[in-house]
Amino acid sequence: MNPVHVTGTVDAEGGFTPGWWGGAPPGAIRPDGAGSGWTVVALDETGRAVARVGAAIVTVPVCPGEPYRQLEAVLDLPESAAAVTVLDGGREVFRRPVPAPPAGIRVEQRDGEALVHVDGPRPPPGAHLVARWESGGRRPPVPAGDIVDVGAGARSALSMDPGELPGGREYRLRVDYSDGIRTVTALSEPVTVPARPPNPVIEAPATGLEMFDDGWLGLDGRLGGDGDPGSLTWLLDDEPVGTGPHLRVVRPPSGTHVLTLRYGDDADSRQLTVHQAPVAEVPERGWSPPWRTAPYRVVGVAARAGQQGTG
Repeated sequence: MNPVHVTGTVDAEGGFTPGWWGGAPPGAIRPDGAGSGWTVVALDETGRAVARVGAAIVTVPVCPGEPYRQLEAVLDLPESAAAVTVLDGGREVFRRPVPAPPAGIRVEQRDGEALVHVDGPRPPPGAHLVARWESGGRRPPVPAGDIVDVGAGARSALSMDPGELPGGREYRLRVDYSDGIRTVTALSEPVTVPARPPNPVIEAPATGLEMFDDGWLGLDGRLGGDGDPGSLTWLLDDEPVGTGPHLRVVRPPSGTHVLTLRYGDDADSRQLTVHQAPVAEVPERGWSPPWRTAPYRVVGVAARAGQQGTG
């Protein structure tokens, strides 16, 4: 059995547009399609159903815009399958032939690119390449560029530019080729990304900022190059006030101050000026007894007819 991950979108009229299909990884979560009315069916060469699974339909909100419906299913595909169909109730809305399986793929590194050679049939419609950088251990893979639609005639090549990958590590480019049904994988040769010197940068407050001494001061910085942003240290007039790229501190007293963001022996500094906050003047008000300013009525004393209490 070859588990196939089937995806697509359903428009308001019930039309179906396929997404990127491929082999589902081991242990993949299988959506619950019970009661949706949509089914994914595998057919053999005679048109007989040899596998079937309910497809989950989820409404995805779009803001701004109209929501759309997303279809998802994992179908266990038998060796005898010749086509995969998507059914809305009993109505077939899409059919994809099952191509002959590829024998494998090879990755050739040349002139800063990974050229992908598919050993097998010509890529059919829906075939695509997906690449990720892997560095081993528990580090998650990093996507390397967009999906390459080789089924539509796109060139089977991927950039080997490491871009903003953390330096000082060895990486391999993992390439997955899917023919729209099955997925095969290959790895590039190791690529070493040299370490880049750390460069702490203050992004806020701005240079020469002037402010009053009441309230809070937001500090924002970043670490260019390689290193741990959590080890950035903020100093105000050479006194540590906190660590990390983002911090909130009480504003310093009035005067001119030097703000510094340090990482190891590297630092970025700027000057800021703090003024004493003006004191708001509150007008004085004399006190008047409430019986001079508010009406009242006689309580517990019988007033004569026509007589009322006055203040």
